[in-house]
Amino acid sequence: MSAYSKWLWVDGDYLLTYLWFRGAEVVQQFWLQLAALVVEFGSDRVAVAWDSDKNRRRQLWDPYKRNRLVPPEWRQEKPQLRQRLRESLVYLPLVQGEVPGLEADDLLWCWQQRRYGLLVSGDHDLWQCLDREGIAAWSPRHNKCTTQREVDKQFGGVIAMVIQKCLVGDKSDGVPGVVGVGEVRAKELWAKFAADLIFLVRDRSPVGMDTEDRWMQQVIADKAVLQRNWQLLRLGELVNTADLEAAENLLQQPIKLFDVAAARNYAATQGWFNVLKEWHHLVKAFQPIS
Repeated sequence: MSAYSKWLWVDGDYLLTYLWFRGAEVVQQFWLQLAALVVEFGSDRVAVAWDSDKNRRRQLWDPYKRNRLVPPEWRQEKPQLRQRLRESLVYLPLVQGEVPGLEADDLLWCWQQRRYGLLVSGDHDLWQCLDREGIAAWSPRHNKCTTQREVDKQFGGVIAMVIQKCLVGDKSDGVPGVVGVGEVRAKELWAKFAADLIFLVRDRSPVGMDTEDRWMQQVIADKAVLQRNWQLLRLGELVNTADLEAAENLLQQPIKLFDVAAARNYAATQGWFNVLKEWHHLVKAFQPIS
C-alpha cells in the first residue's frame, strides 16, 4: 500500500455526535457530501478513526472533558448508536478501528504523518495536522476545507496556534489557561515572545528568563500550566512508538469489496441513522476504491 495514496480519514466519534445533534434531516445529506468528496478528491483509500478510552489525558488532568453538559438521552443512546454506525460502515470498502489510550484525533494525527489526504471532522484540534501541503481538513458542519495556508494566515503556523491555545486554555475540554490571558493577549505574547514560549512549553528546568512585560511574567509564573496544556492539547505528545505501530497496522487491513446486495438489504432494514440509505450513491463513489 503506497504511502502516497490519497486517503480520506474520518473522525468517527465527531461524526457520530454531529449526526445525532443535527438530526435526521442532515444524515443523508452528509453521506451524499462524503460520496462527492471521495470522487472530487480522488481518494483511493478511506479510514475511520474511533476514540478509545481517554484515561491517558486524565492521568495528567482529571477534569479533562468532564465539564461537558449533554442531554441524558444522548449519554444513554450513544453506545448503541456508535455500534450501529460502526456496523453500517462494515458494508463500505474502508478500514476502521481504534488504538488503546488514544482519542480519534490522536489516531488521525498518527495516520497522516507519512501520507497525504483529507481529514473529515469539525474538530479544530485536527488543524494541527495542517503543517504541510497535501493535507486538508473538511468540516461537515460548514462544508468547507481548511489548508495549511489558512492556519498560517490566521495563527502564524501550527506551533503558534497550539501555543496560543495553551495560553488561553480550552473551555470545551475543561482545560484552564494562564490566568488573565485571552485570545488577543495570547496573539500579542506570541508576536513578542515566540522563541521564549517555544522554550517554555518544552523545557522542564527552572527558567531564569528576565522580562519587564507583566503578562510574560505571568506566563513564566504559570509555566506548569503552560506545559500541562501542551501535553494535553498538542496532538502527538502522548503518542508512543507502540501507538504509531498499532495505528499503522490498522491501515494495513485488507479492504473488503463493496457488497452491493448486502448493502441494499441492510439499508432496507435500518432506521434514520443508517449510513447506507443512499447506498446507490455510495456505490458509485466507493466502488472504484474496492
